[in-house]
Amino acid sequence: MYADFTYYTDRFHGKKIPDSDSFLSVLAGAQAALERLTFGRLTESTPGAADALCAVCEVFYTRSHREGIQSESVDGYSVTYCEEGLSRSLRKTIRLYLPPELLYRGC
Repeated sequence: MYADFTYYTDRFHGKKIPDSDSFLSVLAGAQAALERLTFGRLTESTPGAADALCAVCEVFYTRSHREGIQSESVDGYSVTYCEEGLSRSLRKTIRLYLPPELLYRGC
């Protein structure tokens, strides 16, 4: 594991995920996605690995709580979400923290 809730709040200064239980609920999926998108090249000593994991946890948490409402109608209860593909959103997020060679698929 690259980060825990203490790292998330104290070092990453995360605010979107309110408590440790919520963080743990998205951690496994976020870590699996991060491993997949870096083709298993990530190690705990990789610069930015912990921050990338925290950022991916925020993406998972935000999506699980249906944030990103684009429009909403109360009478007929119609909600439209600003939906970007999850994989694309994750790639954009981890590019902020990890070197490009970790994200390169290769030949």
